[in-house]
Amino acid sequence: MDQQMRRSLISQHGLADFYEHDVLPALFQRLDRAFPEFHWSRQGRSWLAVSRAEDRENGPLREALICHQPWGFQGTDGRGTSWLSYINGGKLPSASEFTAGIRKLAELAGVDSSFLDRPVSRAEQVEAAERERQRELLEVFAAYCHELLAGEHGATVRECVQRDFSFDPRQANDIPLGVYSTRQDVHDYLRGVGFSEEDIDVSTVAGDDRLAGRLIIPWRDRWGQISTIVAYDVLRRDAPQERRLFLKVLEEPLVFGLDWNLRPVPERNVPLVLVEGLLEAIQLRVSGVPNVASVGDAVRLPRPVHWDMLGSQGVSSVILAFGGHREGQQRALEALRNYGTSVQPPQVYVLPPDSFGESRTAGAFVRHFGPEAFRQLLSQKREAFVFAARALVQEHKLGEEWSAESRLMLLRDAMKFDEAIRNPGAGERLEAVFWPTIFDALSSDWNRLRRDLGEEVDSLRERRSRQRFWRSAATSLRHLLEAYRERDRERFSEVVQDLRRLLQQGTEGTPPRDKPAEKPTLTTSPAPRRVTAWVSDAATEHVDIPRSQIPFGFTEQDVRRTAYSLWEKNGCPEGLDLMFWKDALELLQRGATPP
Repeated sequence: MDQQMRRSLISQHGLADFYEHDVLPALFQRLDRAFPEFHWSRQGRSWLAVSRAEDRENGPLREALICHQPWGFQGTDGRGTSWLSYINGGKLPSASEFTAGIRKLAELAGVDSSFLDRPVSRAEQVEAAERERQRELLEVFAAYCHELLAGEHGATVRECVQRDFSFDPRQANDIPLGVYSTRQDVHDYLRGVGFSEEDIDVSTVAGDDRLAGRLIIPWRDRWGQISTIVAYDVLRRDAPQERRLFLKVLEEPLVFGLDWNLRPVPERNVPLVLVEGLLEAIQLRVSGVPNVASVGDAVRLPRPVHWDMLGSQGVSSVILAFGGHREGQQRALEALRNYGTSVQPPQVYVLPPDSFGESRTAGAFVRHFGPEAFRQLLSQKREAFVFAARALVQEHKLGEEWSAESRLMLLRDAMKFDEAIRNPGAGERLEAVFWPTIFDALSSDWNRLRRDLGEEVDSLRERRSRQRFWRSAATSLRHLLEAYRERDRERFSEVVQDLRRLLQQGTEGTPPRDKPAEKPTLTTSPAPRRVTAWVSDAATEHVDIPRSQIPFGFTEQDVRRTAYSLWEKNGCPEGLDLMFWKDALELLQRGATPP
């Protein structure tokens, strides 16, 4: 992103975004020069230092300090201090002092602070100060939970993490994990370090009895700021839909791990490995696999907004590592369908499911075979469009020979995939590798077929199968391929016209569908810069339905309307979106009629 565009975005977003997106990341990269009194030294992607404190009885004391994230540093007791507080004598600047504090940090970071020369309203200063106050509270809360995990209180949760993910959360200070004790403990600790009752109430970190004993995972944005906090029930005490609680904040978290992976380090050009779960991403990172990220869990799929974000942040290539099982393959295909509508996506590769052996996930593969074997596995990555073509061929070809119906079905699904992802960038790769793979399997020439047949085959996408129709369509397709092989242009043209007429007749009489209902948003909108309640799933506003799960003869909109109807009938509860999606799928599978 060039400097002029960056300034335009900054001017739109305001004081807080300039501080979070420009000043703090730049400051983090030069802590040793910005704050030489600490004698910071690089340790991987973090900083370590030693501070001196005076003790009346014992004289000078030395305390180890660590800085993992741009916002500030913490000591061995887990207590954190933001850089704004540090330069202000240990307390957060007031709203009227906020601009001056940011200017001073910008100068220490070597960032042009002329943006601050414009008039800054009192409301903007107050908003930025409140936002910083809440962020500092969340950072202190996360650090406190991190310290608890290493002690006696976290023993049971540590055992579960070691058993299920094969790493000890105490083995590295930079592992972003903690454990929640009790509401009262959290409340008393935050009050003891200077936060007010109002600060704690706004954050809601001490406002839910379900949090006790859960694993705490801070989810940071690209800039290192906490977007949300995940409270994970690794002890499996609650119902499946309640095992992941998310602190709902104003901005939806997108990709977990970018704060770590996008820091300037020697391996920055290594492809970003996208896995399904947050703990799986942490496990691979602890195992030494560089550049691992996640979009949440097995409920969420990468959407166009994810692909756009990765591309805009300079991620040039991504490897989908969704595991060695049929569901993983289908999810990778669905992620690729979403990929096509993004504006500037990175190049995508896929680890073929058959390369995982018996392991269902990348994390399981690392546990069974070790990180070095996984790094070797990454070298087997397959270009996404080649993977998609081979997956479709594998799905439709039963046995050694093609049936006439399976040929037509493959062609139909290939057309649908083409339509879903075609854009100027993707179109070139579709022509170069996707369609040649499809037509190698069909023993025909793609370039000629696409030019003459066009998009008519895709008109079948809303039809149910009828034996008579399929016999006629299959015969036409067989004749079409024969005409190609024989280079009989006249016969080919006749068969194309027959197939077009057949497809048109096959779709006549299909009742029009209702206008698709808007995707329901089942959570209330939070007040500006305020945290609302803990909810049961971070993806409640964006439930993604893998097409492989939609019953034959129905569409995604059918599922959405059914889920929305169930939600209304049950009193419009918040945080149970995923449950209603699953109930809707079950109803449709049993033959229910969509509303």
